[in-house]
Amino acid sequence: MTQRKGRRDRTLGATAVSGMTLIEVLAVLAILSLAAVMAVPLVRAPSPERTLQTAADNLARQVRAARSTAILTNGETRLLIDVDARTIATRTGDARVAGLLNANTPVRVAGGQPVQLPSGMTVTVTAAAADVEPGRVAAIRFFPDGSSTGGRIELRLRERRAVVAVDWLSGRVTRLGAATLGRAP
Repeated sequence: MTQRKGRRDRTLGATAVSGMTLIEVLAVLAILSLAAVMAVPLVRAPSPERTLQTAADNLARQVRAARSTAILTNGETRLLIDVDARTIATRTGDARVAGLLNANTPVRVAGGQPVQLPSGMTVTVTAAAADVEPGRVAAIRFFPDGSSTGGRIELRLRERRAVVAVDWLSGRVTRLGAATLGRAP
């Protein structure tokens, strides 16, 4: 707000007192509109579909990172999926899956903690039989040439599902879109 006291208008000889200019009013309205737009997502909970899409995108990124790690380190890298705990982790080295996870060995992502999937989400993994510990952990192995043992990770949240598939020959990671259960993604 700008107030000008005692300013004389040369043509009329009267004293003019002014309030806010139109630009100032528009600037305030723009700021309030921006604040309202930013506040709406904070009030609303994310939709299950958006939660599923975000989790699937993050999973696909982590699978691609595991493949890249195998190529860059010229060594085998395993993507470990703990179905019960809903965690995803990456491990490099040659240890067998069954020997990797026990009560004394926490799973760590290279450089960090395991990625926890959102609560209420279920995970189903299809992987090579040699890389599955019944009812607990499955692994998808990536080799230095970029190939893999292949597999399919399906995430479900309510009536929606999303799939991340890994080709066994090329190691190519494909993120299939969310779909309603009963329809193929």
